[in-house]
Amino acid sequence: MVKKDPVIVYIVGQYPSYSEGFIANEIATLRKRNVQIKVLSLHRGPIELAVDEGVIYDCALVSMDKIQAQFSLIQKIGFTYFVLLARTAASSGASPLAFLRNIKYFFSSVYFVQQVNRLPVRHIHAHFLSTPTSVAAIMSDLMAIPFSATGHAHDIYTTQESELIKKITAAQLIITCTQFNKAYLKGLVLPKFQDKLHHIYHGIDLGHWKWKSRNPDLAKKEVVQILLIGRFVEKKGIIYLLQALAALKGSAYTIECRIIGGGELYSAYQKFMEEHALTQTVYLHGALKQEELTYYYNQADIFVLPCLVASNGDRDGLPNVLLEALALGLPVITTAVSAIHELIEQEHTGLTVPEKDADALATAILRLIKDSELYAHLSLHGRSKVEQFNIDRSTDQLIHIFSAR
Repeated sequence: MVKKDPVIVYIVGQYPSYSEGFIANEIATLRKRNVQIKVLSLHRGPIELAVDEGVIYDCALVSMDKIQAQFSLIQKIGFTYFVLLARTAASSGASPLAFLRNIKYFFSSVYFVQQVNRLPVRHIHAHFLSTPTSVAAIMSDLMAIPFSATGHAHDIYTTQESELIKKITAAQLIITCTQFNKAYLKGLVLPKFQDKLHHIYHGIDLGHWKWKSRNPDLAKKEVVQILLIGRFVEKKGIIYLLQALAALKGSAYTIECRIIGGGELYSAYQKFMEEHALTQTVYLHGALKQEELTYYYNQADIFVLPCLVASNGDRDGLPNVLLEALALGLPVITTAVSAIHELIEQEHTGLTVPEKDADALATAILRLIKDSELYAHLSLHGRSKVEQFNIDRSTDQLIHIFSAR
């Protein structure tokens, strides 16, 4: 009999996803290094995004496939099934909603276990410390193999601390994409669990995101092009860019802006643009495939992302779009929220302004238009900084961690 290579199961919430291309990149790069990955996804991504045929998607809660999976596992592990089901139910506390949610997670976990039962799975890894990690923990119990997870931003800062502590305690290890996140998580747990926490930046393929020489003399351009890529949600701070652009209408420069993303605040932004006569110079686009973004990066003169801490505590970690912009030599204006300072060094690799400050943002935009020396400096040194975020380096770190377990 031919011995099969061990498999790492990746559990994700949606696959593929416009806003989570870094996960697909991570999986693809690990596979190039001959790491066997099986992707389990709780939801299907947009149909227009290509995905490998091997992805296993969760099925409906009430379906014959899911019911059959329960009976099959009961036959295999017997009473242990009911012990783990009872433990999952008990973890809900007194909340009926939590009870229903956890039972749903359990049934999905059983379904996934049955789908991979013929594979030589040696480890389970989840992306996001939310639902995917809940499923990973249950699968880990059902299969008696370890699990780990990667925490990002939304999942860390909008999840109850008690829930994060429970997951860190149960996991074999936790990876997070910034030093800022690691410090936050480290502060939640007892010293004996802190060694479980690891920091690995999201890497990007520098062979794809190639530096482009840009004309730094924006003041002489007929039209200055600004670009923002991000979901239309509060934490991206898009409204403050729109306010800054409204304030700059009276300046000596013609400024156009493209905002690529789409989301729940589209109508609110559109209304603001109509009220402030911005519809002829600001263009809202829907989400685009990663390979389509390069064109817009290359057409832009300045990249802006005025991140903020949202009212529910949500925030970005270190947005990949900042890495991509810098890699292409596109100067960046952003804020110092969360871990952004780990990439953007003020006046060296980019400019930062206070969050929720449209006036400061407008001033920074004008400064880059007028100061060609600063523009050229940021373009050159931004790319140099991104060299530290090469995906080959982050992949080496992942392989080392997974191999050591």
